[in-house]
Amino acid sequence: MISLRARTIAIIGAGPSEKAFDKIVLFEQRSRSGGIWNYTKDQREEDLFTVPQTDPRGKNQDPAWVPSQKVKDGEKDTGRKEPSFLSPIYDRLETSIPREIYDAVIVANGHFIVPYIPDIPGICAWNAQYPGLISHAEYYRAPEDFTGKKVVVVGNSASGTDISSQIAQYSQRPLLWSSKLPSMFNVSTSPLKHSLPPIAKFLPETRGVVFEDGTVENDIDAVVFATGYFYSLPFRENVRPKLISDGARVQHTYQHLFYTPRPTLSFLALPQRVIPFPIAEAQSAEQDIIEGMGDGRNFHLLPFPKDGNYINELSHWALSAEVKEGLENEGKGKVPPVWGKWEFWCREKFPEIRAAFGALGEKRYGVRTLEEMGFRKRTTGKTHRSSPNTRASPHPEAPFLPRCHPTSQYLDTN
Repeated sequence: MISLRARTIAIIGAGPSEKAFDKIVLFEQRSRSGGIWNYTKDQREEDLFTVPQTDPRGKNQDPAWVPSQKVKDGEKDTGRKEPSFLSPIYDRLETSIPREIYDAVIVANGHFIVPYIPDIPGICAWNAQYPGLISHAEYYRAPEDFTGKKVVVVGNSASGTDISSQIAQYSQRPLLWSSKLPSMFNVSTSPLKHSLPPIAKFLPETRGVVFEDGTVENDIDAVVFATGYFYSLPFRENVRPKLISDGARVQHTYQHLFYTPRPTLSFLALPQRVIPFPIAEAQSAEQDIIEGMGDGRNFHLLPFPKDGNYINELSHWALSAEVKEGLENEGKGKVPPVWGKWEFWCREKFPEIRAAFGALGEKRYGVRTLEEMGFRKRTTGKTHRSSPNTRASPHPEAPFLPRCHPTSQYLDTN
């Protein structure tokens, strides 16, 4: 096993860190930690967005300056401005960033920054004639904005499923829901939504669209693309071999984690179609993944049970490291998570749980346990946690896992 001793670490993106290093410097693009979880209710426009959006670098990615949210003497310090960043490093912060050399760099900036909008025939002319009617899930804030409008939502993964269900309560009915494949969330049919295939063409002359099955809809008031994001690392464009080409994936990575030409550079939370927080906590060679998943947008996908096996593989790998004096847990450091039958059962049931949760409508905000939705804790059998090198399989008789809450965020690219 290769052992790299890094005593100074630079982390790009506000994430967790431990006390195992002499020096950790954290670069975060916003004025507070939390990344995309910082809700920006009134911020819906920025200079990344074009129609179509096919460049992973975005348009510009400069920050916007907004009134400070910090509290001083019991009141908001509105006299100050703070940056609302869309990329971790930008020109005007150049002079305030210390120029130092670090033993290792961890990139944890996420991949929900530059939206992807496909180049569909007629979309450019349509957008030019009706500016503002085409948007992306990144800018969605409230379903009331679509009251009485004829709406098309494109995409049926996590964001597309949620957004279409919310908008359908306010828009003209049925909402037009376009997607390539059946949803993985076991979505039941709804009279509020009409499922359609992908859009084949935009019709500027009638403010309409043609779907691949020949269906034509005119007088469209809004098109919301829930079609995912590019991988974008504009602050690492000088790295060779290049990390980003077309934005479909990060190139030259081992285990979706280390930059193979220089393993002191690593990336957190690249995998998709996963439950993100366990993956980030835990983080095949590249050619093996290409052969199995392809060289495009599917490269970083880890659909169940690959995500659970991936967590256990990384955990086993981490636990095989040599003991270091001074670390917690008798020199082992932080103990990584290990998935057993509980976790695999809960992960397997997640699409059903998510669908049941969404079907509750406004009542879902009061739900705190799975029992309230009909998922019962098993009364037979004992809990079991597999050893780190065990590839646990889904277990239909496993008991309910308390951590498997229906509001768990399932991040996606579609």
